[in-house]
Amino acid sequence: MKVGREIPIEDGEIVVILDEFIKKSSASENVVKEIQVILSETIISTMMHISKMFEGGGLMHDAFDKIDLKIMRMAVKVKFLCYTVMGKLFSCPSKKWKARREFLVEICCSVLCELPKKLSALPHHDNDPAKLMKHHKAKEFLARVSMYLWKDFLCRNHVPIVPEVLIPLLRKLAMLDILDANWNTVGAWGDILRHVEMQCNVRIGRIPADKVLHEKTILLHDGRDSMYCKQMRLTQKPGLEDTNIMHCWELQRKCSSPSCSNIETKKRPHKLRCEECFYFHWCSKACQEYCCKYTNIHSYLCKDTPPDKKESLKRQVKAFLSNEDGMEDPVGKEDACAACGAHKDEFEITLKQCSNCSNFKYCSKVCQQWHWVDGGHRQTCGIIKKRKAIEVEKLKDLVPQ
Repeated sequence: MKVGREIPIEDGEIVVILDEFIKKSSASENVVKEIQVILSETIISTMMHISKMFEGGGLMHDAFDKIDLKIMRMAVKVKFLCYTVMGKLFSCPSKKWKARREFLVEICCSVLCELPKKLSALPHHDNDPAKLMKHHKAKEFLARVSMYLWKDFLCRNHVPIVPEVLIPLLRKLAMLDILDANWNTVGAWGDILRHVEMQCNVRIGRIPADKVLHEKTILLHDGRDSMYCKQMRLTQKPGLEDTNIMHCWELQRKCSSPSCSNIETKKRPHKLRCEECFYFHWCSKACQEYCCKYTNIHSYLCKDTPPDKKESLKRQVKAFLSNEDGMEDPVGKEDACAACGAHKDEFEITLKQCSNCSNFKYCSKVCQQWHWVDGGHRQTCGIIKKRKAIEVEKLKDLVPQ
């Protein structure tokens, strides 16, 4: 199988060929390694196309259509490899393939581990809409790859995972919003944990970050679902029951750029807000331009807002911005990342502590940034530092001069 070749997932003929191959193959290590190579090259190839999506000139609409088609084709290929090929090899009862099960799980974890690095090559950009759009397309593709690996391979085949290895990795993917594109396949983060526990028959220990992550992924789901309901309302035929009408007019805390995962808080509200409909708000100028200039998302949906709904949304915005909320900082663990929970011995990593309060340690910049922005550490870091300083002064007073 070559990287550029189309693999129709519902093609019965190729499945028959695969079944014959499984029977006759010697199940050598090279066969399994080839699957990893094809997976990796497919991901790299797609990310390369996304990074060059606006090269060559032409209309932006055409560039979108072209890259959407590429993402769809490559996602089908990845799903075929994870769901069909790896699934059949793992579930094969023959002794020769049973010996390769552990290697297949290692491949899955290895590819999942590489996804954050792939996304970091096309980061969110506050001022450049073109770079922002590449970031959004990268997230869209990587979220599908991630889901095919953890849900369609690991959970579907009831793989006996090691929670201390897999769960910190899934937490990191969830923090980056590339574990599930819309958080509706299984549910929010807490639902995914329960799904993995049930399908893989394991007990997963919870850490304080899980509560924060669950709440954030609910907000991401609600924001995208609300936008989808508004779009469906425009295409709905007269007379049909509008079951989600109220969801269209609820203020959402997620940035209104569809793929963006920035959540506004009462202490860090989004400064860019539509004062016509009061529904749309953006975390950056690039997100605003994406919705207002490069797509018709804002213009269509803003005009569709009735006067009474505008007033309702205006009141919701005022109420949200007028209240203050505080967040408790979770208790740090000595030998584990404060965000994803990765243990230093399990992952053979060096944890770096917060240089200001020294109360929390992190395995990566991704985890440190997430804990600072979403985990509540921004609000309590200075308080912890002052508290420690007071304790030190009290100890000094106790020491005889």
